[in-house]
Amino acid sequence: MLQETRKLLTISEVAKEIGRRTGHRPSTVTVWRWSAKSVGPKGRRLPAKRYGGRLYVDPADLDRFVEGLQQDHIDADEEQKSESQKLRMTRSRNELENGSPTAKRRLRGMGVGSND
Repeated sequence: MLQETRKLLTISEVAKEIGRRTGHRPSTVTVWRWSAKSVGPKGRRLPAKRYGGRLYVDPADLDRFVEGLQQDHIDADEEQKSESQKLRMTRSRNELENGSPTAKRRLRGMGVGSND
């Protein structure tokens, strides 16, 4: 029984493919690093197989890797925005009633406000 053969991409071909998709072609060293080390907010790695001393990537694995990184960055951006909104909107009852003690001191030092 013959196995179905798929076209595997070399590291150089992966760089060219990413350049075609995004308009920015990463270096082959960068693509190699993606296969050797974790990248992105969730530590993804580009799955690669070594045959005869060369690294090859399955196009389906490349698609999953790129989509995963894009989603990770979208999630991280949304998380960062929601955290900054929470920080801006969250004040204790004491802060709401009394304001900032530092601001009051500065205003008093400038001769503005009451001296209670």
